Amino acid sequence: MALVNHSAPQDDLFSGQFCGAVAVRPEFAITASHCVDHRSASSIDVVLGADDICRTTDGGPVPGIRIRVAEILPHAPGASSSDLSLLRLAVPVSPYSIASTLTEASDNPPQRGTAAGWGHSAISYAYSCTLKRFDLQQDAPKNCEDGLERSTALQASLQISPDIPQWCAIARPGSDNTCVGDSGGPVYTTDADPRVFAVVDWGVGCGPRDPGYYSFLPDIDTWIALSRN
Repeated sequence: MALVNHSAPQDDLFSGQFCGAVAVRPEFAITASHCVDHRSASSIDVVLGADDICRTTDGGPVPGIRIRVAEILPHAPGASSSDLSLLRLAVPVSPYSIASTLTEASDNPPQRGTAAGWGHSAISYAYSCTLKRFDLQQDAPKNCEDGLERSTALQASLQISPDIPQWCAIARPGSDNTCVGDSGGPVYTTDADPRVFAVVDWGVGCGPRDPGYYSFLPDIDTWIALSRN
């Protein structure tokens, strides 16, 4: 999913895209909280199934399903300082659009994963028209710790607690790294049955050896149940 400004024209979502998200239930998607902080639900649309979000040549709408966000539900249960928010969609999505998820990955994190998004290129620092995929591998603990020490101000601005479990990873050889604008997008396993286990959160930089930090998914059904009480 791409998160776009509701005001973005139907034939050109490029300038209106600002983050990613992933559908986890028919009426719910997850994104990074810092993507939607200080925004109203009515100002955000999700776009599902798009690839190229730049202007169409015939003036028609960018391919994909565009849905209004009805409500923003911040923070996972028991994690008031997490950088995750739940988006309730105005219209439910079809079952084939819902990601298969893995919510116990923080106990036994995968060695490899793939992220997806339309964010900045680490080379040109320009946004991408087409959906990009990033091959990632779990980083060495020392590099992860050094990254945390170098970026305390950024963590504070995102209100991220060091107690929140996150996957620390770098780009695999030959792959670009995630960057600005990829936040909120999915990170999924690379095996025969791929499942989303985290969302793109923040990073020390966009270089291939710069560690990125990806928030593990919580118990989604518990979160939804609590949000309805």
